[in-house]
Amino acid sequence: LLILFAHVFCSLSLHVMKIYFLTFTCSLLFIFSSIAQTQTKKIELLHANSLEHDDMLGKDVQRLIGNVSFKDGNTLLYCDSAYKYPDNAIDAFSNVRILQGDSLTIYGQFLKYNSNTSMAEIHKSVRLIQKTTTLQTELLYYDMTTHMANYPNGGTINSKQNVLTSD
Repeated sequence: LLILFAHVFCSLSLHVMKIYFLTFTCSLLFIFSSIAQTQTKKIELLHANSLEHDDMLGKDVQRLIGNVSFKDGNTLLYCDSAYKYPDNAIDAFSNVRILQGDSLTIYGQFLKYNSNTSMAEIHKSVRLIQKTTTLQTELLYYDMTTHMANYPNGGTINSKQNVLTSD
């Protein structure tokens, strides 16, 4: 009887261990596939009137001209022309506009954006508009993930209640 009990217990333990191992393995696969998906995220080119390759700028650099638009997650980027780099970065020129969701718009004349770090650097006549508040400055660093803005050269914030100017 003791031998039969030991055999049943060992069989049950082996079955339970197989279930735990299978669950653990599936969990690891899910985690690694999630990490791989975030690392392979690419900026999607939605439109450009013309596309050229410019080897003087580097291998696989794309020169985009005319009504350029990109998508990166829930963010849309618009400009007159841009360079798209193979390392998931872009330089955008003239009439730059960033739309993030339905509540944030950023305007400027030059943009350096790195999708891997979600950091945007916007220059010249920058306006960040969020609902009823507007920030105007000449240089803005904006983290697309944390939604944090830094404007080191001062600016003006206008809201319905206040106007705040910083140097």
